[in-house]
Formats: sequence, structure tokens, C-alpha cells
Amino acid sequence: MRLYKLFLFPFLFTLLFCESAQASHIRAGDLVIERIDTGNPNALLYKITVNLYRDVAGVAAQPGEINFGDGTDPVTVAPEDLGLTPDGLTQKLRYVVEHSFQNNGDFKISYFERNRNGGIANISNSLEVPFYIESQIRVNPGFGLNATPILEIPPLDQACTGQKFTHNPGAFDEQGDSLAYELTVSRQGSGIPVPNYRFPDELSSAQEDGSTPDLFFIDSQTGTLTWNAPETAGEYNVAFFINEWRDGRNISKINRDMQITVRTCNNERPNIDPKDTCIVAGMILKGIIEATDKDDDAIILTQEKAIPSNFVTPNSSFTILENRAGFTSGEFKWESRCEDVREEPYQAVFKVKEKRTDGEVELSEFEVWRVKVVGPAPTGLDTSSVDQIARTISLKWDGYTCQDDAQVMQIWRRRGSFDFALDTCEPGIPDGSGYELIDEVDILQTNYFDNNKGAGLERGTRYCYRLVARFPEPKGGESLASFETCAFIESFAPYIMNVSVIKTNEKNATDGADSIVWTRPINVNRDSFPGDWSYDLVRYEGANGTGEETIVVQDKGENDTTFIDTVTPLDTRNSSYSYRVRFYHTPNTGPNANIKTFIDESQFASTVRLEPNSRTESIALNWSADVPWSNKETSFPLHYIYREFPLNSDVFELIDSVNVIQNGFSYVDDGSFMNQPLIKDTVYCYYVSTVGAYPPDLKLRDSLVNKSQKACVALLDTIKPCPLILDIDHVDCFNIQVIVGSIRVDCEAIEYPNILSWESAGGDNCEDEDIQGYKVYYSPVQTARENFILIAQVGKDSTSFTDDRLTGTKAGCYYVEVFDENEKNSNFSNIFCIENCPFYELPNSFSPNGDGRNDTFTPFNCPRFIKQVEFEVRSRWGDVVHTSNDDIYLNWDGTNKQGSDLPSGVYYYSAKVTYTTISGEEAVFSNLKGVIHLLRGKKND
Repeated sequence: MRLYKLFLFPFLFTLLFCESAQASHIRAGDLVIERIDTGNPNALLYKITVNLYRDVAGVAAQPGEINFGDGTDPVTVAPEDLGLTPDGLTQKLRYVVEHSFQNNGDFKISYFERNRNGGIANISNSLEVPFYIESQIRVNPGFGLNATPILEIPPLDQACTGQKFTHNPGAFDEQGDSLAYELTVSRQGSGIPVPNYRFPDELSSAQEDGSTPDLFFIDSQTGTLTWNAPETAGEYNVAFFINEWRDGRNISKINRDMQITVRTCNNERPNIDPKDTCIVAGMILKGIIEATDKDDDAIILTQEKAIPSNFVTPNSSFTILENRAGFTSGEFKWESRCEDVREEPYQAVFKVKEKRTDGEVELSEFEVWRVKVVGPAPTGLDTSSVDQIARTISLKWDGYTCQDDAQVMQIWRRRGSFDFALDTCEPGIPDGSGYELIDEVDILQTNYFDNNKGAGLERGTRYCYRLVARFPEPKGGESLASFETCAFIESFAPYIMNVSVIKTNEKNATDGADSIVWTRPINVNRDSFPGDWSYDLVRYEGANGTGEETIVVQDKGENDTTFIDTVTPLDTRNSSYSYRVRFYHTPNTGPNANIKTFIDESQFASTVRLEPNSRTESIALNWSADVPWSNKETSFPLHYIYREFPLNSDVFELIDSVNVIQNGFSYVDDGSFMNQPLIKDTVYCYYVSTVGAYPPDLKLRDSLVNKSQKACVALLDTIKPCPLILDIDHVDCFNIQVIVGSIRVDCEAIEYPNILSWESAGGDNCEDEDIQGYKVYYSPVQTARENFILIAQVGKDSTSFTDDRLTGTKAGCYYVEVFDENEKNSNFSNIFCIENCPFYELPNSFSPNGDGRNDTFTPFNCPRFIKQVEFEVRSRWGDVVHTSNDDIYLNWDGTNKQGSDLPSGVYYYSAKVTYTTISGEEAVFSNLKGVIHLLRGKKND
């Protein structure tokens, strides 16, 4: 999965070092956070760990500064020596500090050190650029003893020119939270990218096979970083975030800045290819991992990250089975347990690396094997205890195998049976099965009483049940579904046998017709209900028996069990209808003689609704019906497809049948009938005939055939336009500075428009022939595509757009949508984001003498993209004489807080300058501090 890179642009930033840059130093590092168990569930004590990798040829290990992001003072932390990497060229360092937060919230915790490694190819003058990483934690006792993911694989790796490079950080989250990976840029301070940062693919021109797309990306799910392929030898730094998600909330975001050393090589990289899998807890997983090398070099296959973790689970192993020139294989074995069940797959990371003696770079490749562990299916479900009078069903089942680790047992129910194959990779109840979750009980409970929440179950219905065990958050996870078990609630009412559309109205929306057929009452005798029997037929708008009710016929005799509904309005073309039969008796004698008395009513049954949709060179049909019988019976697996033939003849021909047990209620007409391909812009009409049956124990007529309405659709051109490649000619942060001089400029008159341009990306499954235009979308912050707003629409001949709407900010994200003559056919460009590049400089003197020149203290010409300046002036004795936070131009006239003129002299100022970023948050551009010479002098007459 390609992740779009966040394009951040450098700021004008100058750092004065306390010591001159002596030599290279920090190569890579990351920052992880863990809540400490103090015994107090409300305590907010955290351990912050920074892992750094130092070039041993550089300056000695230095203390570093850790900022907690909560307003408290940063702390300086001394390093702990963890030894050298196997090549002896890099020292491993650890910085650890504990910190108590005073309240809940989101906090950015950062590490800063002045000495970054020199000679980095994609960072300008890296020797004089600080090393900075920041991670974010959401502090909340409700998350328990949460820790950010542990990164088990070091952030140093080697690559060869012309060869695809892969790396994986080996992230493991002990709480089982979902992890997602995203690229970012290396930074030298909060919100401040390193100078002239370039993603590695900007220094590459081709993949390993010579093609160009997707040169550098990170897989958002596995975390595997791919650079395909390095072109120039050197050292490169790349950075990414690992986002930790729980219940749809981003609860942490950890930062890694890693280094890749690229060398020129004559050998080819080895290959490894594990396959993802799913297992049931309690199973022993065995898998063979194989690796090969085209050059027949000796290779080493290792497991870099165990499942779930080297620190947690000792019951997994990896054993090399065979090792020869150019080939090695090993067996991974894991004895899974109930406690291993979780929603997210585990990741085993395997690495194959060459073992060379000729001095060539030892190339390697990482691959991730994802293994999902699901709970075993509940067993022993029984529904044989049925109370027909009270209309209830009692369920019981065996104690659950993993009851010490699971949390609740879910009870699922549907009307009628639905069989499905258990899929280890898709536990629980599949979508579209018709099952509904009716309740959850404690995992130790082994029985359930279903009375439909006190209303009693519906008569004449076969209820089927399944169980699913759910495991507690944050790991989550669920079991396979139990086998299906069913029970039948008898009915005194008639059973509807058919609801079929026999006429689809054309232009008049009121002249459709439905045919309804039902049985005489079952399980009812004349002795219980003497007198005359009769029926009312009720119609509802919609398919679920809950819409507006219309009694279409009353007092039908007991042997009159059919009706053709033409009662207006009946719009069978555009609407579904459902029907119910109500059963009455009218005693001939006794106190209720001649009084019509309600006895029972049938379940509702709907008409079959057919929905056609045009596709590329074909038409897809989908149909549905909400009925008390099953339209998915193994005895009658086929539904039948009819199409109007010849066209416009109102004569329909059987063109095919569908096995709905295997394929569901869908069909694609691709022109196979009579080998005549469908014709573009031609209207095709269809109806579907379903076949179903009630449960055999009712001994009712089977093969219940019902027709849908006639539905028509034109075969449109549904080939989408090709996606677009969007580029933006945006503000160059290094070249737009207004020169400060004797000529004043009107800052408000300066325009910094964003000029968008795009081109087709091409492709095999798209076309650009019928393009009608382009829509331009914008968002001030990074967000999902659906949250952007439409800001412009341009014609098909335009390939650019100038956005000059923005004032005071340049930050924002754009994408462009292209559409053809069928506006439902559209495609999108990449999302392109622009960050603000603020500018703010202050002078060191002013002369408030009323001569119209330099009378106020204000920034040099045209501060750009600044949101707020918190400005404070102190006297030489430290007294605060002036403050402001509501005017970025300051316009201080040399008076104190009481409005009195201050005398000439030296004053000291501080200014916290903030700006808005595309993250939607404010960032500090600079904390300015300096001297102001206030010069009163005399006014020139």
C-alpha cells in the first residue's frame, strides 16, 4: 500500500552552536514511552526511553535534552552505553527518564541533540544540523498500563545501488493495539524539517527492473519500508511514524529516524517469501520459510522478531533445516494459546542476509509473516427446548474452551437457516448472512432464554442460532462461529406462499400489480374457533413490513386464499411492498355471535426487488426479498434470469440461472447469451424469478416461485478516466523573502498563490477520451478525502488552476477529481499538501520621537504566515514594561503598561512566534530573544 509523503518545506533557520561541529555523531534513533505501574490506577507516571546510534568516529556521547511537551522545563539526560553494533562502527546509547504528567491530554515528547551525523546525502550540511525526534502519547488512565510499540530491529541498514532495499522496524505492541505506519521527514526541531530534505526516491530514477512508480514507500500495515532502488552510494536518513490505534482513536505516535548506508555492489540481493496465515488458538503452527540468492552466495536466514515477542512468548522457535550455496530454509514453530487471541495479526519478521568474504556489501531483505490467532468455535449448542405456548426457545451449550481469556459469549439469531464455511481468517459471523446479534452474556454462562425481549418469538418462523466468543479489549479478537442449530415456532395463522410482481408500471406510477397467495390456517381446528373464518390482506410500503399500512382487501372467505393487488397507488417499478394476512373468526352462536374476532396474523413477505447496475461491457444484477421462507435452499438452489429479447418487445427470454447457494443473489450479464456482446448506450430490461421453500417439517408446498419487477438500465460507458498526478507550484520558502531596505512595500499586496497543475497517470483499465472536466478540492489540514471541500470546477481543456483565495496562510492540501460524460465515472489525483513557511524578524532599535520614521517597534517587512506573537519587554532590571499577544506587527510605541513614555535605553524582549500547520495544530516558529535600543532623540522640524 502506497503512503503519500507529507511534503514539508524548510524554514529559514539559523542555529548558533555552543561548540563547533567537530565530527559526525548521531546516525539514527527512536523514542518510546511506557506508563509505569505505581499501584495507583490514576497515577500518570511514564518512562521515556530514547535509543540512539552514534558514529564512533565522531565526538563522544553527549547528554541530550528531553522535553515532555506539558509546559514543564526540559531535562538534560546522560546516556547509558549499551555497547557496539557487530561491525564495531556504531555505539548504541540509551537515555531514560521518568516523568509525572499532571493531567490527561495529548503530549508531544521530544529529544534534541546538536550533533547529527555528517555527510548525509539527502540532508544539506548535515554535520551542522541537530538531531531531533518527537513522539506523541495520549495520557489517560482509562488506557491502563499502555506502552507505545517496542521497536525490536535496529534503525541501521545497508543497501546496494540498483537493488531493491527493504527494512522493517519489528514493532510489537504488547496490548494488541492496531499499528499504522506513515512516512515523514527528518527534523531538527519542533515542526522544523532539516535543511533541503529530500526523500530517497528523489535521488533515484528507476526501480530494480527499470520501471519508475512507487520508488520509496512504507507499507501502512506491516511497516516494511521499501526503496526501489538506490542509485547513488552514500548515507541517507529517512523518518517515519508508527501510529497506535485503539477503538478508532490514535493513542500514540512514535518517531523513528533511521540511516541507510548505500554502497556500489556487484552482487544481487537474496529473496525471501513467507505467506500470511490464520490459526485457531491451541493449534501448533508450523511453517517452512525459504530464501534464495541468484548469485548462489552463502546466505543467513534469521527470525528478527518472534511471535508475539521475544520478551513475552517463549513457546515459539525457528530452526534452520537446510543451508547451502544460494539456498536456506527453516521451520518456524509456534504453540499458540488462548491468551494469544487478538484482533490484530501478529508479525514475525524474517531476514535473509548474504555472508560474503570478498568485501562486497552483505545485502539483505526483510519479509513479514502475518499470523492471526482466532478463538476456537463454541460447541454443544442445543435449541431443543421450545415452549410453543409462550413462544420461547431455551438455548444451552458447553463451557467455552478459552473461558479464562474470553470475555463474553455472543448469541446470534436469524429467521431460517444459513450455512457458511468457517474461515479461520474471518472469524465471527460474516456480513450478509442475515444473522443478527441479539445478546451478550458472561463467558462462564452456558444457557440463554430467548423470549424476543419479552414480546415472544414470531409464530410460523424457524429460528436458527450461532454462538461467537469475544475477547476483551484492547487486544480484542473473536472466535469462529459455532455450528448452526434451529427450532420452529408454530403458527395459528395462514402462511404466505407467494408474493410476485405480475405487472411493472410504465409511465403511470399507480398501475402496477402484485399476486399474493397464502394457505388456510394450520394447526387450527373448528372446535377451537367455531363460526366463519375470514382474512384481511394488509400491504406495507417497503420490504420490511414497517412502512405505511394499507388494507387492500377485507373479509375474504376461508377458502379464498389468492389476491391480485391493483389497489392504487402501487408503484412496482420504483418501490418494494410487503404483505401480511390477518386471520379472524366470527362465531355463529354464543355471547360473541356475529362479532369478528382476531386470532393471529402471518409473517410479512415482500416482493422481490431487482437492482441492475451498469459495468464495463456488462450489467450486474442484484436482488433481495424479505420473506418468512428461505430463498436459499439446497433443494432449490437456482434462481432464473430473464432478459427482454428482442429489445423493446416486452417479450422476456430465459438467459441463465444462478446457484444462489454458491454465488448469492447476484448475476453479471456479460453478453454470453447467444454470444451477443452487450451494446453501449443500449437499454436492457430484466426480471428475476426466485425459488424457495419453508422448512420441510411444515409439510407445505415447496418450490415457491416469485418474480421481481421489470428493471431496465442502459449499458453506459463505465470505464473510468485515468487517475491524475497532481503537482503544485507553491511558494519557495527560500526565494520569497522581501528584501528589507529603504523602499517600503505593501505587505498586504503581496500574493502567494498556489498554482496547481496535473496530468494523466495513464493505465490499462482507464481511458481519457471522454473527459468532461475537473473538480478541485481543498482542505486546510491533512484529513480523509471525504472531508475536503470543492473549491473549483474547470473544463476538460484545463490542466491547471490557481488558488489565490488564501490569506495569512499557505498551508493546505489539494486533490483533483476528473470525470467523464457519465459523471458517476471519476478518478482522483494524489493528495498534495503544502506546509506554511513562516518568516519573522525583528530589528534591534527604534526611535519613537514622532518624526514619522521608525516611531514604532515592528518586525522587518512583511512577516509571513504568522498566527500569533506573544511579545514581552523587560527593563534592564527585569521588570515587565510591555506585553501583547494580539498583533503580529507589534506596533509598540515605547510606552509602558500605564501608557507613559519609557526613557531611552536598552530593553530586553522575548517573542514566541507561532504559525498554523497542516496538522491543524499550532507550531512554534521561533522563540526570539534580543535587545531593543529605544532612542528618543529629537523630532526633526
